[in-house]
Amino acid sequence: MEVFLKALGIKLRELREKAGMTQAELAKMTEIKQSQISKYENGQRDNLSIVTLCRISSVLGCKTVITFPRRKEKIVPLKGEK
Repeated sequence: MEVFLKALGIKLRELREKAGMTQAELAKMTEIKQSQISKYENGQRDNLSIVTLCRISSVLGCKTVITFPRRKEKIVPLKGEK
């Protein structure tokens, strides 16, 4: 998880800087404290919700795409599902 958070933080900082924004400007536009944005960018917060991530990415002008790894074993549908 730590590696993921570090990588996510690096990407958030990269996107923010590419947008020409400071952490304070991003904080104001997303209504998230600047200290939290700093922690997200440094991989120090593990409670970044999908909603918050979508809010940040929207302000930065990018999409949030969530993918799930494929499982090797077959997934059996629940009763009544096709």
